[in-house]
Amino acid sequence: MRLAHRFGSINIMIVAMLLQIVGILIPTFSSNIIMNLISGLLFGATFIGLVALFMNFGGQLSHKNPVFIMGAITSAYGVGQIIAPLYCVALIKQFATYHYALYVTASIVACGILMLTYAKFTYKEAKQTMQ
Repeated sequence: MRLAHRFGSINIMIVAMLLQIVGILIPTFSSNIIMNLISGLLFGATFIGLVALFMNFGGQLSHKNPVFIMGAITSAYGVGQIIAPLYCVALIKQFATYHYALYVTASIVACGILMLTYAKFTYKEAKQTMQ
């Protein structure tokens, strides 16, 4: 959260998501137990950090009704946690490896980075017009 205050929430969310992609993709190129533990730590730590960052940013965006936006964010996480295992099972069954499921997941996170980048410039422009 200190980094978010210093460098901007969206910037830190983008960095955290890039680290999350690294954590997601490590098992696709390494079967080393240490590397896979690092993968799990990277993914878990960034996931926890991103939840906190998104909740905080959502609260900042909705000055009057933060409960609504935080509920929407929580719902989105919930939907993702239901859908991801479904496509992962289908891909694992089809290809007999986790790699494609991890590639799709990393691609989804990369799409999130693109959306955050777009939001960063949109938010900056909106903030400038309000001043």
